[in-house]
Amino acid sequence: RHGGDEPDQQHDHDALRALVGDGTVLVGPMTPAEVRRAVERPAASARLVLDDGLADTVVSDAGDEPGLLPLLSTAMAQLWERRDGQALTYASYVGLGGLSGAIATVAEETYAGLSEDEQDTTRLLMLRLAGPGDGAGVTRRRVPLREVESLPHRGIRQVVEELAAARLLTVSDGHVEVAHEALFREWPRLRTWLIEDAAGRAVQRRLAVAAAEWDADGRESSGLWGGTRLASGLEVAEAKPD
Repeated sequence: RHGGDEPDQQHDHDALRALVGDGTVLVGPMTPAEVRRAVERPAASARLVLDDGLADTVVSDAGDEPGLLPLLSTAMAQLWERRDGQALTYASYVGLGGLSGAIATVAEETYAGLSEDEQDTTRLLMLRLAGPGDGAGVTRRRVPLREVESLPHRGIRQVVEELAAARLLTVSDGHVEVAHEALFREWPRLRTWLIEDAAGRAVQRRLAVAAAEWDADGRESSGLWGGTRLASGLEVAEAKPD
């Protein structure tokens, strides 16, 4: 715009700033050079030493990996926790399963440290946090804590806190969600749960939406499920009481 339109242009920019003022930052794909800087510079600032070839391997493993940032973040955090003095070691990186295996390693170790009842609760919780999609395309679902706490397993809030402490879940504003969608793709145990419960998960997602709408509309009886929808829900509830 030119001339007399300049005040409007300023107004447009103010509106844009307001829209992005919540702290949201859009980050594009990282180049190999950017991955290397993300690995080497923080380590140098913390006076840590990387084993020869470690940065090269991380950059190579990154490739065109989808969801690279959470994988990289988790892997580097785990390398720091497993450091040998001031050294980030190649052996630790291999032990983690590399870049893609880091999240799965954290998840499996956390799961192994839970009681049997807590493990059952973890399965139920993770299925509830899985959104639409199949296979590698499963997305996360942001779930109100009140929905989670209504599940029939005692101690579910404790499990949420345990998984959040391991940085597997994020809890904020009264909601809980999986911290990294890569978890659905990289954790073999969770992939198995999702495959085993594909039909039940689809019914549960539809029911969650219907229940929210029914509640918002004043819980009118006309909003309750009937017919084939009710039959599908009852079938899943009978097959999987939890």
